[in-house]
Amino acid sequence: MARERDRAYELWRQKWRDGDIPFHRDEIHPDLLNYGDRLLGGGPHRVLVPLCGKSPDLMWLAKRGHEVIGVEFVEDALLQFFAEHELSPRAEPVDGLKMYRWENLTLVCGDIFEVDRSHVGEADRVWDRAALIALPAHLRGDYTRHLRQITSADWAMLLSAIEYDTALMSGPPFSVSEEEIRQSFPGSDVKRLATRDTLPHNPRMRARGHTWFRESTYLLRDGPAG
Repeated sequence: MARERDRAYELWRQKWRDGDIPFHRDEIHPDLLNYGDRLLGGGPHRVLVPLCGKSPDLMWLAKRGHEVIGVEFVEDALLQFFAEHELSPRAEPVDGLKMYRWENLTLVCGDIFEVDRSHVGEADRVWDRAALIALPAHLRGDYTRHLRQITSADWAMLLSAIEYDTALMSGPPFSVSEEEIRQSFPGSDVKRLATRDTLPHNPRMRARGHTWFRESTYLLRDGPAG
């Protein structure tokens, strides 16, 4: 399984090396702006952002007083984040990982599957902006199980997922249905907050022949969703 993860990760490393990162957003993710209060009410929280890249969402969360832990295996992405925000973090090796720390922001360079509670603390909130959909099907089950193992019992997660005609492409990014999400988090309440057709704003997918391309937002938690 580690070898399969390495193959999947190498694809993303190559994308960062090539500058082929259409999945990166220079602006705050609209799901976080529109539904962040549903996730973050009653804070501050310790927020885990898996496969965070250099997302500006990290700074948005930190500036609102949350303890933010981003995890990313491509170190160049983290270095670009700090350079773009003109930050000089402390860096230290921990258990084969590299931890970059700046005030209430910690970015962990390493494999998400090698990260445990000793690295992320009692993370009680998760913002999955593009992690689940970045992983092929044979890794997604491992990812969702591992995510629950390293988060607190009273966790909640805001999740952005996409769906499309898989006959036209296999990913990445990968199509993940609501049914799969529900099956991946047994015992958790899963509420779909919104679904929208993003094809009009996605020329890359139109060029591949897609006639529909949906993005959905979910709120997950143990217990009734707010």
